[in-house]
Amino acid sequence: RELVKPLGDALSWASVAAVAFVWKDVPFVPVAPSDTVFMNTLWLDVLDFVVFFGFLEDPHATYPAFGIRLDTARIQPKDHKLLGLLWFLLIFAYVTALLSRGLYAALRLSANSKVRAGGRTLADVACDLLRSVRLLDETRARMLVGEAVRLQSENYLDAESEEDGTPVLVDALAPSASWADVRANPYAPPRGRRGWAEMVRPGEYDVEFSDGRRPWRLVLPVDRLEPSFQERLRWFGPGSCWGWGDAGHLARGTPLERFDRAAKVMDAARALLCLELPFLAVRWTLELQARGHCSFWLLKNLVCAAIDVMIIAACGNEGAKCLASRPLRWVSNLVNGTPPGQIGPWVEGLHRVAADPAARAQRSRYRQDVERLSQHKAWLTLECEKAEEEAAALGSEEAL
Repeated sequence: RELVKPLGDALSWASVAAVAFVWKDVPFVPVAPSDTVFMNTLWLDVLDFVVFFGFLEDPHATYPAFGIRLDTARIQPKDHKLLGLLWFLLIFAYVTALLSRGLYAALRLSANSKVRAGGRTLADVACDLLRSVRLLDETRARMLVGEAVRLQSENYLDAESEEDGTPVLVDALAPSASWADVRANPYAPPRGRRGWAEMVRPGEYDVEFSDGRRPWRLVLPVDRLEPSFQERLRWFGPGSCWGWGDAGHLARGTPLERFDRAAKVMDAARALLCLELPFLAVRWTLELQARGHCSFWLLKNLVCAAIDVMIIAACGNEGAKCLASRPLRWVSNLVNGTPPGQIGPWVEGLHRVAADPAARAQRSRYRQDVERLSQHKAWLTLECEKAEEEAAALGSEEAL
């Protein structure tokens, strides 16, 4: 009993050292944003381990182990089953959590070292860029930024060539305005209507509306258009539930993307079976049934178990939709957006974890406005490049 708290402190600090020295602050290891998100989820597990150590001192586990009947305080044969089960669950969950991160680090380096036949991708350049920043190599970092922008532009052009134009909004409202101000008047100008736009000449686009109202088609200048990459679906309409059970999602993309998706699904299965469900069962039995109340961590296990089930069902696809929303993407942005430097191995770090999402929720609308304007700017930049290429091609033809 006297070794419980020192052993818990030792394991928590071992977890911190494993993340901080092996992965988090080592600049010689190639790192990508997906790596940081994957590794940072260990902090919340460490907090759960530290709190779970309190059950090793719970009277329902210690009294039978010492041969004392809990309700009458009389002597009885010693029963170490519950205490041994708690120790097993704690050590098993702790070891599998660290083993999962260790295997991810080793296999990620192995996958990153393989030569790709298709040439460098945007993910490869982003990984090299972050590594150059960690090594303070400013010259190479500036070169990689230009290469990343070029590859991203090519990806946009390739994606647009596969579709019939670009989804746009005509005479869209200002970002701060409300969509409730739009009136469905068929005789009014096409304000806020959605459609698909194709360039007919530099600065003018042929827009085919997709709302079924007249006019069905117009040629409009570029200053009346805004790209619209967010679908507005009804809760129970077509496409409102999509992306679940799609095992082919694990086989699409670059080798590193496939590796990250498979690692995410397997880690979700590990967390569900080795941590969330066992800890949930223990807290349900020793807290809710024995004491009549529950702690925050029971809710944490319940919510995280539901998230892990969704990750497995979606095969790691954060874009999977349910009732026209993307629950996995919303949860990922809410939880994984917490700065890792604010989370420590102590229970006090939980207050910062809880306070940070509340602060982010207040800023979410302004971030959405900035994101919308940034997307508009990127689309105009891309269309300007296409117009310059078309003008250059037209000039060369006239010269011939």
